[in-house]
Parts: sequence; C-alpha cells; structure tokens
Amino acid sequence: MFADHQRQGLLAACENEHELEKELSASLISGCALTNLDNMVAPLTGGLLCQTVSQPYIEVRLFGKNDKTITVVNRTTIQAQRNNLSVRDDMTRRVLIGQMDAKVERLELREFARNPRAMILANRGKYVAACLTIVRACALAGRPGKLTPLTCTALNRPATCPARIICLE
Repeated sequence: MFADHQRQGLLAACENEHELEKELSASLISGCALTNLDNMVAPLTGGLLCQTVSQPYIEVRLFGKNDKTITVVNRTTIQAQRNNLSVRDDMTRRVLIGQMDAKVERLELREFARNPRAMILANRGKYVAACLTIVRACALAGRPGKLTPLTCTALNRPATCPARIICLE
C-alpha cells in the first residue's frame, strides 16, 4: 500500500506445509508486495517459506506441471498471524515475532477514530519518506553490523521459546 497502492495477498490457513507451498507459489507468481498468512493452523516452516523470506529469486513449480519451474523475482514481504503462532525448524532464525494486546475480547468490534488505509493513502509520501529516512540513517551510520540475537533467557521467556527469535511485547 505504501509503495504501489496494491492490496496484500491474503492466504487462507493451510493445514500442512505442502498446501502452504502451493498458496505461496501462487502469491509469488502474482507478484504480491505483501503476503498475509492469515490464521495459520500449522507451524511456520518449510523450504519455500524459508527461501521466500531470504532470497531475491525463487524457483517455483508451475501448477499441474511437476517437471516445469519458473524463476520469479521475490518482491513480497511475509506477515503471519494467529493466537499462539508457532515457528519450527530453520524458520526460527528468520522471523521477528511481535505480540499485541488490543485489550478487548472481540477484536472485530473495535472502532477507530480514523481510517488507517485512507490515512496512509492520503499521506503516502510522508510515510515513504519516513521509511527511507530510517534506511538513510543506517547508511550514514556506516551500516553497523548485525545485532546480537536476543535469547529467550535474556527476555525472561520460557525455555520452549526458540532461542533465535526476537520476542516483542
């Protein structure tokens, strides 16, 4: 919405990794700027998902053609949500988990004073400039090195929390 006024690709909850790969392949082929994995049932995992969050080009299989693949330019950002979302395998080092508490039981009944979509579209230039300012500040600071990943122990998280996930409250 910031970059090109496109709506996001919304993928329905998938029961398993293979179904997620089919849905994700379709989203990649269509060139969605933002792919939303809505109400994920299964844990976030899988080879294609790992490639999607870390590679600029991805080889995807054409539907109905097990022997034909195409290379797509990866222009998507992935977001996933669910209560108690879980992450497995190699995805544990590729995600940033954020937690929100709207302090209401039924989120669908919340009312807002403003329309966020209309606000963004009306002031798109200001939002894009703010994002680019962050990137520019990083460049002017000499592109500081990677941050040391926070461990769950340092964040007072239970031992079951994958150690390389940055947990936000």
